[in-house]
Amino acid sequence: MIDERFVFLGLALSMTGSIIYVREVLKGKVKPNRMTWILWAFAPMIAFSAQISEGAGLRSVQTFSAGFGPLLVVIASFYNKKSYWRLSKIDYVFGLFSVLGLVLWYITGKGLLAILFAILADLFAAIPTIQKIYKHPETESSAVFGLGMISSILTLLTIKVWRPEEYAFSLYVLLVCALMFYPTAKIWAGLVRKRLG
Repeated sequence: MIDERFVFLGLALSMTGSIIYVREVLKGKVKPNRMTWILWAFAPMIAFSAQISEGAGLRSVQTFSAGFGPLLVVIASFYNKKSYWRLSKIDYVFGLFSVLGLVLWYITGKGLLAILFAILADLFAAIPTIQKIYKHPETESSAVFGLGMISSILTLLTIKVWRPEEYAFSLYVLLVCALMFYPTAKIWAGLVRKRLG
């Protein structure tokens, strides 16, 4: 295991990915689904609060960045006409499940359950964007997902005692970022090769 202060490097990487994404939103290069990003801002903050209440310590920093970065994206999206708010039936269904997860957390009031419900809420919020990435990967950026993966790995490497309160949200973020990184990285790598070649 590495020193737990490496979570601050993870925080810096995660926020760098978010800032790159915000810049690409403002330039009109990416088209975030606002519903997903709003829920991505909200659910991690619930998990962050629960981690603090359960004594997760510095590892909760990565969860905070998983919510704060999307909040910046949501704000930037209102300055980009290409961001969209068009909701399909599936967006409503997953949005409802996401909100239901947060309500269930509120009802139970238990820290570990809050983290699990926040993960479920975040996952349901992610599904429309995951679908969009696999259909139109050029509308997203790989940087935010790649740096999110590295941030999660650093956080997981700091864990000395593996309690779900400390690893669950970071492990989830690693998996969901990996799922979204591959198709976007493939597109952006092709664009770089095209520019260089």
